[in-house]
Parts: sequence; structure tokens; C-alpha cells
Amino acid sequence: MSEKRQKLSGHAYRKNAKEKAERIKEELKHMPKIQRFFSNRGTAGGSVPVETEQVAEGQQYIQDNTTEPVATSAIINANEEANIDLEFSSDPVDWDRDSEKLKDYLAINGITQNKNADFSLSARKYSDRTRSFSNFFFKRKLLNGELRERTWLVYSEKAKAVFCAPCLLLGSSSAKCQLAQEGFSDWKNASVRLREHEDSEQHKTCFMSINNRNTASGKMDNMLVLQQNNESEYWRNVLRRVVAVVKALSSRGLAFRGTDESFGSQTNGNYLMLLELIAEFDPFMKEHIKRYGNAGSGTASYLSKTVCYEFIEILSVRLLNAIIVEVKDAKYYSISVDSTPDVSHVDQLAFIIRYVNDEGVPVERFIKFIPHIGHKAQSLFQAVSDTLEFHQLDLQNCRGQSYDNASNMAGPYSGLQARFKEQNPLAIYIPCSAHSLNLVGTCAAESCVEAVSFFGVIQQLYNFFSFSASTSRWEVLTSHLNAKSTVKNLSVTRWSARSDACRTLRKSWTEIIEALEAIEDDDSQRPVTRSEAAALLKSLNCLETAFMTVFWNSILEPFNATNKHLQSADVDISAVVKLYGALLHLMQSYRNEFERFESEAKELSGLDHFKTACARARNFFFPFDVSQEGDVQLNATDHFRVNTFFAILDKLNNELQRRSEAYEEVYNKFNFLEKLTTLETSDIQSQASNLRNSYPDDLEPSFPNECLYHCSYLKNIHKGEASISELYKTFKSEKLHIVNPNIDIAMHIYLCTLVTNCSAERSFSCLKRVKNYLRSSLGQERLNSLAVLAIESELLNTFSYEDVIDEFAKRKVRAKKM
Repeated sequence: MSEKRQKLSGHAYRKNAKEKAERIKEELKHMPKIQRFFSNRGTAGGSVPVETEQVAEGQQYIQDNTTEPVATSAIINANEEANIDLEFSSDPVDWDRDSEKLKDYLAINGITQNKNADFSLSARKYSDRTRSFSNFFFKRKLLNGELRERTWLVYSEKAKAVFCAPCLLLGSSSAKCQLAQEGFSDWKNASVRLREHEDSEQHKTCFMSINNRNTASGKMDNMLVLQQNNESEYWRNVLRRVVAVVKALSSRGLAFRGTDESFGSQTNGNYLMLLELIAEFDPFMKEHIKRYGNAGSGTASYLSKTVCYEFIEILSVRLLNAIIVEVKDAKYYSISVDSTPDVSHVDQLAFIIRYVNDEGVPVERFIKFIPHIGHKAQSLFQAVSDTLEFHQLDLQNCRGQSYDNASNMAGPYSGLQARFKEQNPLAIYIPCSAHSLNLVGTCAAESCVEAVSFFGVIQQLYNFFSFSASTSRWEVLTSHLNAKSTVKNLSVTRWSARSDACRTLRKSWTEIIEALEAIEDDDSQRPVTRSEAAALLKSLNCLETAFMTVFWNSILEPFNATNKHLQSADVDISAVVKLYGALLHLMQSYRNEFERFESEAKELSGLDHFKTACARARNFFFPFDVSQEGDVQLNATDHFRVNTFFAILDKLNNELQRRSEAYEEVYNKFNFLEKLTTLETSDIQSQASNLRNSYPDDLEPSFPNECLYHCSYLKNIHKGEASISELYKTFKSEKLHIVNPNIDIAMHIYLCTLVTNCSAERSFSCLKRVKNYLRSSLGQERLNSLAVLAIESELLNTFSYEDVIDEFAKRKVRAKKM
């Protein structure tokens, strides 16, 4: 009986693998270099000799001129071989006429003609005058007057003569031609001799020979080169389809892998499923999957999850680098951060940066999620500082920061914004305008008992009728609503949900009451259900609830529209000030419209009177009361007007006024730029000087004069008042930033300032899609890669397939530099 084979330990496996790798590395040192037999063609940037190593496991060499595709790193990288800087002298005197590398290099890269040399050193004295070489000889003038470049002519600084590069390299050594031997320097007769030379048969033959070396047909190893190019194009076609699938899935935040990785399986995931879908209409991909799809490890197919993940990394790195380059080009930027726990209970801090692009449009970009930061201001500051330092972004160029109103963020003494101001006082803090508007609504909804009770009734209606609570009650409600609308749930943070709920109750008031009455009178319902329906009916059948429905619907609709506008990425401080001002003016106008709301509520409910005021008269007096007749008693209508209607409006007005001051303070520094044509000269100079004093290291002393000049320009073209955003687009399109650079800087600082952190909150939606409960173990690096590809998908779609494949090829090449 044979002994049972003992399984090696993990350490033993790693040790054997290491020893095997060392043996292979040692064997590769003794293998011959492939350029001994033929020369490879490089990119347009240069001809590159490549040392081909032993092909990795699962790959093979091209043999016997077969057309079967072979996955080697050299084939995949045929158009982007190792970039080896070949140092050849530009002076033809130093050229080795027998060097094949030099001939290939010049054939691909072209000839350096040394047009910038000092031609005065080539001067020769003739009987009539002194002559020297000039750039005129690099062109040939035809009979019809056209000029054609003599790309073959090269000037030698050492010989102070000119040579014909093709004839020098490929011409016969016995040929008696100065341009191909010692150089030509008879400048008096140069025009005639150069014309005679370029019309000679030898020159044309040499020129065509070196020109053909740049094509496969012109190489000695043309059959092998053609086969190599065919193989390269085959695998590039495969990778183009792979990149397309990766871009499509990552841009939508979809999962890639399934439970297995087999073609034909129903559970192989989205990645392989899309490749199969392409193969149904693409014979090329169908044949490739048939031959290599389920070949297993050891056979290169470039369809595996490893290649997929490599492309995800390449795309994310390229995307992030493109964003950072744009930020550096823009110089000024603002930041915003916000955190939320993911599905695996890891706190993720979203990092957002805002800048102005070359077209003068402000954009907000997602950078990354930072895990395990906590909620301490010091930890947040350290994480943000490290991120800026990692991407080599100067903190002193930060001109704004926007967070929510939490104390660890907005704290004026030890919050995150205060710590940033210690390092950079110009990084002004602006609270999130959308979050502040939500807080205004929250304060108003909690300002009196009636408001709290009203929203409680709306939530009770949803809980009573919701589909998850009872399907039968939901059917009763939908049968009465006739598919017009349905009850909505409230949300603690999303005030658009409250607006939807109030609007639904306003439009479907009668139908909801009828549904409640039907359930109350239905003997088949449980007593508890009928009792809840009766309680809700009692709450709805009162004029106070109808009034609050009409009143809050009139408040929440403009609030919701304003909030949606504030959440856009291109909103600026001017828009925030104007929107807050419009809401404030609207709320102030509502104070005189109690009767209108009351009449609409009576029409809606069919009731005529408010409930009796709950406050009762005092039956005792304090010793120093002036009047001994008791307090003035208010009727039910006046009591509701004073203690509910006015209380809500006063709260709204006070909160809007208080929170808008943070935006008006910044806006007042820049708003004169919008009104240059209407201001007096003294006002322009005064306000421009004040703005320059706020940014002494950014704006030059000439800034007020530039403002006056720009004012004259706007009046000349009959341009009236316009927002800074509109002015800046015109400023960039007409290239006025060249004339008025300081105005360009001032507008740039203004537009790059963040006024909302909604982009950070929107990234949380992507986080929930990318890292869901099925992918709860997703690593942080891959999470950030998938998140930036999904969030910045618009920028991702601009990437070229070829550039991505070339980057992949550079990573895979196994050729060593010479």
C-alpha cells in the first residue's frame, strides 16, 4: 500500500515558488537577445530595441509562421514598447554608417536638421563677398513658386557643411558625392548642387530605402513583423471590448463578479454576462470566447477577473490624475467633507473639491472616501490635510470650505473650519445652504404644538395606509384615490418628502377621508383598525388641520424648489443670497394673507369654525396688575392666528434672516463686479480696494484700475448687470483675462467658493450602490476606484480605449531596458 502524499504547508509552497522564480531569473540572463536577429518597430516617438525574456507561464512564442493568436507581452505592447532613450548625435559627422539601430531610429523619428545652429560659423570668403549657409537651403522652390521641405538635408556644426542623410547612411561608399561623404560647403553653388543631387537616381533610391524601413514591408524580418502586428491587433481588439465592459459597469456602480467565473453559467456575474452578450452579435468575440473562454489558468485570454481589476485600477488612477491636473491648473479651489457609515459599519468620509475649469465653469469633483476617521475635529483636519498633501495640492490655495452645521464642522473655536483658518485665513467657511434651509424648516415645524401635531397626523396616515402595514387598507385607499396619488412618508432630513406629503394630502383630502370612513364602517376590520381610522378622521375633520394643510403646502412648495436649486453643483453665493431673499420676502407677505388661507381651508374641509381656544381666563390677579378686569379673551380664530399662524411665520422669518447673513457677508465683497455699469467711479474704486485688502496676496494694486477699465468696456458693448458666473464665461471666451488678470483672479476666487456640500451627500448614494450587502467585504482601495469611476462617469467616458490599453501594455511588458 502506497504512502499517502503529505500536503505541503503554506510556508513550503512560498519557499518553492521563490526558489523557482530565482531559477527562472538566472536562466533568463543567459538567453540570447532577440534584436540579434531582427529589429522591432517602435512608436512614433522612437525605435526601441527590445530584449525579449522568457514568456510567462501559460504563454508561448510565435512559431512556424502560424496565424494562431499568441498572448505575449511583446505582442500586446507592439505599439508601445519599452521607452529606451537612444542617445544618437544629431551631427552627421558622428554617425556610424553601419549602425542598423541608427538607421531604424532616423527612419521612424525623422532626421534632426539642426536648423537652430549658428550658421555664421560656416562663412566662406569668395571674390565678391563672404557667404554662409542659411535656412533658405532647407527648402526647394519649384517652378510654380511653391516651397517644398528638404527633409533629407542635415547641417553639421562640426564640419560646417551639409549632408544628405539617406545617402550618407545607405549610399555606396565608392560613390563620389560630397553630400554623402565629407559634406558640401560651397555655398555659392549650393542651390544648383542641391537641386542636381535631389534629382539624381542614387538619392531617390536611398531616400525610398530609408523611408521603407518604417514599414513592415521594408524590414528584413517583414514576415515576422507582419505576424507580430497581426497578433498585436488581435489582442487589442479583445482588450477594446474588455475596456468597454469595464467602463460601462463601473460608470453605473454595478457589480462585476458572480458566484462563479465560467462562460455559459447563469451566475457568472455582470462582467462575463456582458462579454457573452457582445459575443452574440460579434463573431470575433464569439470565436475568442469559444477558444479561450473556459481554458482555465495557464492560458492567456485577458477575460479573467485579474485583468478586469487591473483595468479598474488604471481607469481610476487616470481619472483621478486628470482631476488633480485640472485643480492644479486652476490653482484656487474649495473643499467639502461629510461622513456616513457604510453597510459594514465603517464610517466613510467623502472628500469633494470645487474649482473653475478652463471654460470658466465651476465644477465639483469627488476625490475619495477616507475610512475610520471618527468625528473629532482634529482627526478630520488631519485626514483632509493628508489628502491634500498626498495629491500635492497647496493648502494656501484653498479659498473656501463648506460643511453642514454640526459643531465639529462649523465650530468657530475648535471646529474643522476654525482649524483650517488657523493654517489659511483665506479659506472662508460657508455653511451648507441646503442644510441651513432644512434647519429653517425644522425650527418652524417645531415652533408650536399645532405644527408638530399636523406633521404627526401626516405620518400616522402613512403608517396606517402603507403597503407594508396592511395590503387590504392600501387597496381601500388606492380604490378611492383612482391612481391619482398616494400618501407619502416623512423624512427627518429630506424636506422634499414633507412637501410631497403635504401636496398629496391637499389634492386627495376628500378621497382620504372617504377611505377612512369606509374602513371605520367595515365590520370585517379589526376593532383596533376601526378605532385608528376613527381617530384619524377626528384629526382630519377639523378646520385647524385643513388650514395647516393649505398653509404648509404654500410654504413647502417654494422651499422645496429652492432646496433643489441649491443642490446643483454650479450654484454660487449670489444665487444663494437671492434665493434666501426671495423666500424671506414671500414669508413676510404671508402675514397679511390669513384670510385667504382660512377661506381655502373652509372650502377644503367644509367646516366654518376653529375649535374653541384652549386657553381659559385667569381667575386671579397679581398685586401690580394695571387692569382689574382680567385678560383680553381671544376668539378661536384670533387665538389660532396669533399662537400658530404668526408663530410659524415669525420663526421662518427670523431663521431665514439669521442664516442668510453668512452668505451676504461674503457676497457683499464681490457683488460690485455685477454692477460695474451702474456704480459711480468712487464706489468702484472703494469696493475694489476693500476686496483687494481682503486678498492682499492674490490681487495686485492695479485691481481698482482694471475694474474701471472693465466698466468702460461693458458700457461700450452695452452690457448691463449680470451675474458673476455669466460675466466670467464671457470674460474667458473673449480672452479678457489677458488684459485684466486681477479681475480674472477675483471672479475665479468667487466662483470656486463652495456654498453647499450636497455633492458629498450625493456620493453616499453611490457608496450604497457600490458597497451593498452583497459586497460588504469590498476593500477600501477598490471601493475608491469604483466610486470615482461611478461618480465622475462623465469624465470617464472621454477616455480613449487606446490610451488605456497602452497603459495596460506598459504594465505588462517584460522587456528590459538596454
